Formats: sequence, C-alpha cells, structure tokens
Amino acid sequence: MHLVTVDPPEGPAQLPFAMLAGCRIVVTGFKPEEAAELLQAFQSAGASCRTVTPVFLGASVYSCDLLVAWLGSLEEYDTVLESYTGRLIAALSPESLVGYLPWMRQSAVDFVHYPCTENEILARAAMALRRRQPHPDRNPREKLRILLADDDRATTALLKVAIDSDRMTCRCVDNGLDALETARAWAPDLTILDVRMPGLDGYQVLAALRREARRTPVLLLTGCDQESEIIKGFKLGAVEYVVKPFDPVEVLARVKRIVAETA
Repeated sequence: MHLVTVDPPEGPAQLPFAMLAGCRIVVTGFKPEEAAELLQAFQSAGASCRTVTPVFLGASVYSCDLLVAWLGSLEEYDTVLESYTGRLIAALSPESLVGYLPWMRQSAVDFVHYPCTENEILARAAMALRRRQPHPDRNPREKLRILLADDDRATTALLKVAIDSDRMTCRCVDNGLDALETARAWAPDLTILDVRMPGLDGYQVLAALRREARRTPVLLLTGCDQESEIIKGFKLGAVEYVVKPFDPVEVLARVKRIVAETA
C-alpha cells in the first residue's frame, strides 16, 4: 500500500489543518517511506511529529496528542490500544471496516480508508483534535434522532436501514426546505445533509441552522472530494463529511461516533 501524494496544505492557518499547529503526533505501523511522507505532511501543517515502530510504542504514546496507526493486524496493537485513552486515527482497508466496528464505539477513534491522500489523514487528524469527549450522563434508553436529507431515494433507503436500530431512529426528507423545517420542529441529535439537493442545497441548510444558533451536529454527504469543498463545509460548521459513493457501514460508524461525542 502507498500513500497518494498530493500538494501539501499551504500552512497551519488554512482550515481544516489549523488545529494541528503545535500538536504532538505519533505515527506507527506504516512502511518507512509512507511514514516519512506522513511525517513531512504533519510538519508542514505545524505539528511536531515522530514515527515509532509498534514494538516500541509503550509509554511513549501517552505523551502525544494524537496517534495515527495502520491497523494491519489488530493483534499487534492490543497491548497498547486496550489501555490507550487518547485520540486515535486508525488507517484500515475498506474491506476490513466491519471487523473494526468495535473501535468505532470509542469516542477517541476515527478512521480512514487506506491507501488515501495525505490531506485526508491531516483533515481527520484536525477533526479528531478539536472534538470534545462524550457526555457521561446520556440516558442509554433514550432514542437518538437522526435526520437524513437526500433526494436520492436509493441512498435514503440504504442509510435508513443502516441507521435505524434500537438506539437510533432515522427520519428522511428529500429537499433542503423540508430538511430545515424538520430540523427546527424535530430537534434531531444529528442531521445528515446531501450537498446537492433541490430547494436549498446542503450548504444553505447548514448556514441557516447556524444562523439560528442551532448547534445540532451536521454530517455532509458530498459527491466531491476536493479539499476546497470540504473546507467550505467546515467553515459553515459541519463536523464530518462522507464522499459518495460510500459504504453504509462507514456512514453508520461515523454517525455513532458523532452522536456519542456530542450527546
């Protein structure tokens, strides 16, 4: 596996990488050439970064702000990660995501499908560093309400099946105007907005919610993986994004992580 090299970010002041400036990052489990590329990318964003082989992680990992680990074999990391309570970005292959879903229940964990661009890892790292810890007093019997706005019926049907469970209920709308009205009336725990839909697009709905001081976390579904589009969503107040086409398991994992952190 190899990282897909892209142009590095312009500097630590550019969203979504600003949170990385001055942070201590540990990278582990990657091939030497890949680790070197990640090291350079994090340093270009203003972070202090070092690579450590898995066998030497030990206590050194607990002094870092973020651990970025390739989970090629979960057994290699059990000793460290079972007691690791800091923030972790797990790099794994798409086909192995289902096997790693237990990790998604930990609020400190985010993940990337690997191989991926350096900027994708930096963006995930920046988001992980700005997240707060989950609220400890959430009523475990209370149903979490997820609002899904997308004009693609196949997408909404697929995601509704994935999201509906004994702890979550999903309500679907197919346009931006209905999304805004439902968000106002239903007060969901999380809103999922397709960027391109009729009435109002996802950016316009997000901007309207933020103008009304509604702090409900928003996940954007976008067909574009360009950094400028992702940065636009973050500037408007989105907390997460998923690029189409996507695996419903990935969306479900991100939804569970977001509602756990923001409940």
